Amino acid sequence: MQGLSRRTNEGAVVLSVDRRGILDHRLMSRHIAWQEIKAIWPVNADRNYTIDIELRWPETTLRDSRWAVRIGAYCQMGYGVPAVTISMLLLEGSVADLMNAIAQYRSDLLDYSSLRGQPKVN
Repeated sequence: MQGLSRRTNEGAVVLSVDRRGILDHRLMSRHIAWQEIKAIWPVNADRNYTIDIELRWPETTLRDSRWAVRIGAYCQMGYGVPAVTISMLLLEGSVADLMNAIAQYRSDLLDYSSLRGQPKVN
């Protein structure tokens, strides 16, 4: 608990979006470069605080991350689920804020057409 308290009080940036890509220090120490990302979508934004990221080369992108993050590559390759999920639950801002930041750099990667977790309307 003391470690968690220290991290929350330091004011360190946990998640950032910039010209290089998306950096989430909870997942890995480097940016996920824009060219490594295939698609990004919110997960039922009304009830959830996460976005999913499908990677072009999941094994390569996540190679140097911790095992718990790297397992996402195998989940995407084997089961078709996104390799990376970013949670906004304990961060300032919302999924909409994160999606707007991403749109400033790569709006072509955003996919709202099939929000996961919502029934499809026919």
